[in-house]
Amino acid sequence: GREGGGTVRLGGDYQGASAGAPNALRTFVGPQAAIHADALDHGDGGRVIVWSDEVTRVQGRIQARGGPQGGRGGFVETSGKRDLAFDARVDVGAPRGAMGTVLLDPTTIDIVGGTGDGATDGTATFAGTPGAVNATVNFTDTGPTTIHQSELEGIVGGDVILEATDAITTSGTFTGSAVTLANNTNLTLRTRNNLTDGTGGINLVGSVTGVNLEWRTQGTGTITMQSGSAALNQAAPLTVGKLVTGGGAVTVQSSGSAVVRGVVTTPGTPGNGGAIAIKSGGFMTLDQIDARKNGGG
Repeated sequence: GREGGGTVRLGGDYQGASAGAPNALRTFVGPQAAIHADALDHGDGGRVIVWSDEVTRVQGRIQARGGPQGGRGGFVETSGKRDLAFDARVDVGAPRGAMGTVLLDPTTIDIVGGTGDGATDGTATFAGTPGAVNATVNFTDTGPTTIHQSELEGIVGGDVILEATDAITTSGTFTGSAVTLANNTNLTLRTRNNLTDGTGGINLVGSVTGVNLEWRTQGTGTITMQSGSAALNQAAPLTVGKLVTGGGAVTVQSSGSAVVRGVVTTPGTPGNGGAIAIKSGGFMTLDQIDARKNGGG
């Protein structure tokens, strides 16, 4: 609408929890589909939910942009309670406001290097099961999810959130040995690991690229990684190569051991380095840590 985006619900509402929106067993969004919940003049972007109680496949394009005259980006959830395949292009940007949020949340997430389509929704986007929120996977999604490097790098603005109840891993060969998000995009990887979940945690060094894999944000983009986020959690390890921002903060928290090969938050232009916070419930191994300012000149 002119004063704010609307609401689109396919297969259910947020995390399949609304009695007012009956849940589909399976939901499929095809490669030629386009879903728009944009604010056309001013106001916040809308809300798009793609959900199913079993399997969700999301392709095509989803937009929930803030208005050109002002307003924040919207919210996109793509999820499947049992399994999610996400390969869509999602845009929750805002020309004159804060970026929106994309949510995905299965039991396990495998991030695969290179270009690919983890859910027949395109090579530059993804969403979770059953939440079906673009660029977001939440804890309520229970099925395995594969997300390719190209899908992470194709998300435009806002927050990219990957939440798995058990584990987040990597495989394959990563182009350029780095996952580089779009400008001003925040990255959050989180595993729950409560008393009834697994203890996989976060392991981002299992691909062919190994410990040399870097995770990069640009502009104001931040990086947050947390294993064992549940209030009653199990010890779940966190192992990652190098985390690099252009001045954005980096937060690493593990309920088990933490191995971090490097953190750099020194900006490429004059300015202060971003804050770095690292906590571990077990042993901690740290290599390079650099939060120096860029003095210019």
